[in-house]
Amino acid sequence: MSGSPAPIPDQEALHEEFFGALEALGGSAGNGKMRELLGWDEATYEAVKASLLASGQLRPGRGRGGSVSLAEGSGEEGGQDPARSVPPKDPGHPAAGPAPLGPQPSGKQNLSAFIWSVADLLRGDYKQSDYGKVILPFTVLRRLDCVLEPSKEAVLAEKELREGQGLDPEPFLLRVAGQAFCNTSALGMKRLMGDQDNIGENLRSYIQAFTPEVRDIFESFEFHLQVDKLDKAGLLYMVCERSPSSICIRTR
Repeated sequence: MSGSPAPIPDQEALHEEFFGALEALGGSAGNGKMRELLGWDEATYEAVKASLLASGQLRPGRGRGGSVSLAEGSGEEGGQDPARSVPPKDPGHPAAGPAPLGPQPSGKQNLSAFIWSVADLLRGDYKQSDYGKVILPFTVLRRLDCVLEPSKEAVLAEKELREGQGLDPEPFLLRVAGQAFCNTSALGMKRLMGDQDNIGENLRSYIQAFTPEVRDIFESFEFHLQVDKLDKAGLLYMVCERSPSSICIRTR
């Protein structure tokens, strides 16, 4: 039988994840933004990119740091796998999820599944080129939340102790968290899910409880604008709900 051998499963999953991220960012994006969204190290990103460039499924672009875009016709016959296409949204069922993505037994495809799931929610309220304005900050937020979750209770207890002593608690909280950042809210992504009616107010409060460096990141994303827009469209809770913990455990 002629033709190239099928890629090994890990390679297929990485290709799928790469395409999902690129399509969520409108089909064209800088390498820096792609790596940030995927959470990959440079070696993994460059290897997958080189493979897709060699196969003709990807085109290189210019710009600071370089960029990539989907090759023309990647969604036509002989190009993109139709199974990866997002089905049309039914106007009568705006809250309906995407078509099943198949088994996802490991973390390899969870980011891709999250991207497609959120993209399905955003169609009609966002341009495809703006999907990344939602997906990227929510991916970062979920990862930060997951990193801080094990030390959450200890950080809150330390905050109460040091404030009771009249001390600036931040240096102590960073030590307890074991990170260069922390969050002093009792809220987290899991607790946010327990109050659907106040999801917008609680999410804003949670973001403000991060240390300044993290707040600056979300300011650069203009995240407050996306939270407002999603809240008004009735999509905020669903986007938060579809953000799985596994996408932040997989740091490379």
